[in-house]
Amino acid sequence: MKQARSLPPFLNTLLLYSPALVGVVIMLPRLADPQFGLFDDGQTITNALQVLQGNWGVIFENAYGRTRPIYWLFYTLIFKLAGRNPFWFFLVNAVVFIAVIVLIIQLVRSLGGSPFQAGSAGLLFAISDPVIENVYTLSKAEMLQMLLMLAAILGFARLARQAQPWKSWGTIISIVILTLLATLIKEVTLIGIAITAAWLILAWGIYRLLPLKWFPDRQKPESARSMIPALLVFLVSQGIAGGLFLVIRTIASGSALIQKTATSYAADFSFSLGKIASNFIHWSGWLLHDFPFLIFPILLLVGWILFYRKMPKPALILGPAIWMAAWFVFYLPWRFIVDYYLLPFSIGCAILCGVTLGEAVEVMKETYGLARITAWALLSLSLILLGVTLVNNVTNARIQLAVDDMNAAMLNYVASSAPLNSQVLLNLSPQSEYGDEIKMHLKVINLRPDLTIAFLNPVNLDRVQSTGPYMLITPQLVNQQILSVRMGVSEPDVHQANDQLQSLVSSLSLKTTSFLRQFRLASFDLPSLMCVIVPKTSYCAKNNTFFDRRLFTYGWTVYRANQP
Repeated sequence: MKQARSLPPFLNTLLLYSPALVGVVIMLPRLADPQFGLFDDGQTITNALQVLQGNWGVIFENAYGRTRPIYWLFYTLIFKLAGRNPFWFFLVNAVVFIAVIVLIIQLVRSLGGSPFQAGSAGLLFAISDPVIENVYTLSKAEMLQMLLMLAAILGFARLARQAQPWKSWGTIISIVILTLLATLIKEVTLIGIAITAAWLILAWGIYRLLPLKWFPDRQKPESARSMIPALLVFLVSQGIAGGLFLVIRTIASGSALIQKTATSYAADFSFSLGKIASNFIHWSGWLLHDFPFLIFPILLLVGWILFYRKMPKPALILGPAIWMAAWFVFYLPWRFIVDYYLLPFSIGCAILCGVTLGEAVEVMKETYGLARITAWALLSLSLILLGVTLVNNVTNARIQLAVDDMNAAMLNYVASSAPLNSQVLLNLSPQSEYGDEIKMHLKVINLRPDLTIAFLNPVNLDRVQSTGPYMLITPQLVNQQILSVRMGVSEPDVHQANDQLQSLVSSLSLKTTSFLRQFRLASFDLPSLMCVIVPKTSYCAKNNTFFDRRLFTYGWTVYRANQP
């Protein structure tokens, strides 16, 4: 029998890293239509300007109980090179995104995964739901944080191949530096210490407790034993980085502890049982929305364990499982529940699913009968569910592009048409994140420092009517999706604010200009299936449809009065 001809090495490499090309394709619509957003981008540019003017204190957020100077310096460097052009910011986003895909592939290969498993992991991450908001918006720390954390874990993989890992000083120093930089980008990197400790316990347990029959290769326990010294060195390296971070934090803020003041980032963290239970339901909804295809590896792994007493590639299956569990548990008391926080979880999910898929393909080649039929049925179901998430991802991307386009169109119109020293009233809640961001965008990015910007209320409306030309700005939002990219306004609040606005301006002669984007939604609401077992409150109290085809509308209406 003739053996199958192998591909040339360069084609094998191209195929292995082809998920990076998928990342490029995902970024093309955003690069073709780059816009600054109204979540933190104005503050980012404002802080960059202050740093370049010599005010280095802004990179230490003491009022918010945070210490992430590298995050601010990263965006300051981009601003220094690119100025106020958002294209270059998004190009950096694309580069970091593609680099993360490449590191995931390299990590799976370094820890013994096949090229198919590594490529599958990279692809599954590239098309995962949390990616969209992380790469289609700016001012997100998660992707850069994951780049550095993955690079540090690759350093561990290098240590694991050394007979005496504690003597690999170059690798150890690089791990300390990478971990410290990641922590100074987002402090939650410190959770990596707990994850590594759990990996160490797992490796010890595999070596000391599990019988050989659990492993298809009798050398697996010895592999677990060889990883223990490397894990110890990795844990100590991370601990050193964490200690250095606390020293930097103490110097910057006067205390290594998180200060829970009224304005601090941790002010609303709650470890109460009620809060954690509520967040557990909310986060579970997000997991069902973003990762329904996890059903295949979970059931397949249970089947392997129960029927075959085998644990294939434990480092690449149990390791990511611990990573995913740690990030999920860590965010349970968190004050916010937003999709882009799940980016670390998506990395673990991609590796777990990619490795399991590769193992399943090999097993199904040698399995017949009911076991093979069951495996193929589970695989088919997971592919269908993966298709569901892809449909949702496309809709999320369209929503994000529409929101940013209409925000930019409104801001550009106000900046270009408002008379000198005009007054602008925002029909938003004073608590809306869009309020301060609109002020910074108009003054700093759109270069209209002469504008006076305030929130709309009867007192301010009477004032602007008697003192000069003014504009009223109000959002428009219909058929908002809850499990989607963030917006700084909610549909009920927008409707209420617009009803109140009409009663205020109905007697005024104002020129009206609207900026609206509409399209049909196409998304599956898998979390609505949870409403069978959870109370009919909050999300489940809404009349959700399983397949959403409503007409989505987002934009702004600008009312203009030129005469006092």
